[in-house]
Amino acid sequence: MQGLEADAEGSVLLNGALTVQDIRSFAGVDFLAGSGSITATASIDIHADNDVNFNLNQFPEGTSTGQVVNIDAGHNVNIDPTGDQTVFNNANIITVNASNAINITGTSSTMLNLTSSTNPFGLIVAFSAGSDFTLADGLTINLDNSGTGNLTAGANIILGAIGNISVNNGGNLDLTVSNNDGGQIGSGGDIVVTAGKNLTANSINLFVNNRNAGSIGAGGDVSLFSGGALTTAGDVTLGLSTRNDGKGGGIIGSSSEVILTATGISIGGFFQTFVSTNGGGHIQGDVINTVSTSGDLNAQQGIFASIQDTGFGATGNFIAGGRLMAMPLSYLARKTLSLLLRRQEFLGLIRWLWKPAFIRTSVVGSAVMPLSMCSLHKTSVHLAPPCSR
Repeated sequence: MQGLEADAEGSVLLNGALTVQDIRSFAGVDFLAGSGSITATASIDIHADNDVNFNLNQFPEGTSTGQVVNIDAGHNVNIDPTGDQTVFNNANIITVNASNAINITGTSSTMLNLTSSTNPFGLIVAFSAGSDFTLADGLTINLDNSGTGNLTAGANIILGAIGNISVNNGGNLDLTVSNNDGGQIGSGGDIVVTAGKNLTANSINLFVNNRNAGSIGAGGDVSLFSGGALTTAGDVTLGLSTRNDGKGGGIIGSSSEVILTATGISIGGFFQTFVSTNGGGHIQGDVINTVSTSGDLNAQQGIFASIQDTGFGATGNFIAGGRLMAMPLSYLARKTLSLLLRRQEFLGLIRWLWKPAFIRTSVVGSAVMPLSMCSLHKTSVHLAPPCSR
């Protein structure tokens, strides 16, 4: 069957076993969770004026890949990830929009590993909630454009909520763009998480991996914004790396940013933000690593903020000098703690330059943490770790 369209002034309920190319549905009230197995090999487009109740297990994709999944609700979107998650896992583009809340329910973590396809545009995951975005357990997203992946635009993860983002039950928020080992992205490779109010999780890891000859024309930014408090029981890590792991340094043809902003920050574990061009990586524009809070910053196990431009690779062996084409800068309007460090480069000959490499932490309230900040351009292998990201 070419396609299935199910529209109603009231609610829509789909039951039965069916395989089609496209599914489209418009419900004047609710889109209800049904039974049976329904596969759409190309696209799923669902809208409801009230709630959309979407069980991933009802829409298995099997070996089909590259689908476009769009879910839109005038009120809530309720997603149950229990069981088969291939409707999301095999997709090329996922957009979920709720005028009110997005709720990911169930008792298991949602784990999405989207891989590049022949489509030059895609690998996009975007969730937008008009109030809260609540996850019953952890969320892991990996956009894998590594190796032979070649995107004109895409590889973006965007999570947004006007209200709170809450990852419950000890769940982690783990978001990665993998463009390493020769992957190519013309524009994109960004991770953006925005909570209008509070953001809570067991741990948070946001990472753009452009190592080992990866290439991003414009993008590679990592941003986390919380209009309220950022609270975790464990670690928080935000980073970007173009490190050379043996096949050559990664390249970003624009400025790159790692930015965290929150009203207050309370981290039960270790807090780390970094940008790395170690071993011959290349970032052509400004490099910015910023942590800003108008309240207290409390990291129980320590804080480590770094911009790394050394000649050392993953194992600490000297390969080639990193190449930051513009000085690392961070502009903040509030109180700041900044370091002005000496830069050393290996570019055939050793050159010693004084350049302002700013890593700034803006704290209006109190800051409680063992503190370590570095802008590393080291010439000795003994100085490379732990700044070897």
